[in-house]
Amino acid sequence: MDVLIEIFYKGRIIELTGEIGTQKLGIAREAKISEVLRDGVWRFRNCRDQRIREVIQVVSSFPLTLTVLEPDGVLWKCGEDEYKEKFISSDTWHLLRGRKEEVRWSKLVWFPQGVPRYGFIPWLAIRGRLATGHRTRQWGQMQCCVYCGEPDETRDHLFFACPYTFTLWLNVVGNLFGPDRDPDWEITLQRMLGGTYEHLTYILLRLVWQTTIYFIWRE
Repeated sequence: MDVLIEIFYKGRIIELTGEIGTQKLGIAREAKISEVLRDGVWRFRNCRDQRIREVIQVVSSFPLTLTVLEPDGVLWKCGEDEYKEKFISSDTWHLLRGRKEEVRWSKLVWFPQGVPRYGFIPWLAIRGRLATGHRTRQWGQMQCCVYCGEPDETRDHLFFACPYTFTLWLNVVGNLFGPDRDPDWEITLQRMLGGTYEHLTYILLRLVWQTTIYFIWRE
């Protein structure tokens, strides 16, 4: 194996040392590990470059035993300190993706029966990322509510403090949400998260909520 490519230290060594790294390390560009690691000692050239010295120190402390009679093989990383001979795409995906704590409102946006196209806009709305008039004003672009003319078009106004959108929401949601329907955004979310619903009713409620937000925003 190529020493500069196959040994990793916060990335590939060749990316840390650059092309001149072979000269500073005193090894050939295509040198094999077996040619540099002799009797358990790495045969690197002494170097005054602090970065190269740090790399040498880490590589030298890396536990490695050469088995002469066995051919080189490939191991796939599937955990922080776990490697397998078989490539598993799901393991690779979990290593690459960022992990954060699950937020409570996630079940309003992502659920098995949900439609991703309709769930995307509510996701942006919950995170406060929709380009409402309130936000575009900061960019020098004035935009009022297209439904009622309210000059300060905020997320909370659109869903559903606006008289027009609230009336639309009432007509669409029907009895799924119960009798105490409120135009306030936060109250609506809290009741959807904390309310007690039958399984099918809760699925329909979330679908209706997402679809209503999607088409209100689309207009």
